[in-house]
Amino acid sequence: MHILIPRALVAREILPDQLRARGATVDVVPVYRTIRPAVATDRLIEQLRTRAIDIISFTSSSTVRNFVEVFSSQEEMVRLAGDTLIACIGSITAATAREVGLRVHVMAGQNTIPALAEAIVAYVTNAANARPETTVRH
Repeated sequence: MHILIPRALVAREILPDQLRARGATVDVVPVYRTIRPAVATDRLIEQLRTRAIDIISFTSSSTVRNFVEVFSSQEEMVRLAGDTLIACIGSITAATAREVGLRVHVMAGQNTIPALAEAIVAYVTNAANARPETTVRH
């Protein structure tokens, strides 16, 4: 079996490796690359400093890494994010967020945007009953 995987320039090798281990011939073709756009850093920092942002959601590990790069240091990012609610699309993204020092409050049960949205709504709806360190999976 010959399989083509069009994907990002930087991506994990799990799928190609698993397919090859099962005897497939796999061609991986980078079709896009993730870049960090220009951001109004001063405005973002002010919003975080004044706690104007209630939730930060991450949909991939690259969004976490790009978020960190907006700040002068990882320590500044952790300090400014403080106890802002952090929501991640799945376990890999959540692991990346934790690696950079963020505390993950919400993680989707499935790696989809609708599941992430549902998990955020469930967390916010149940916030009165949820302990701050509880991860809600929906």
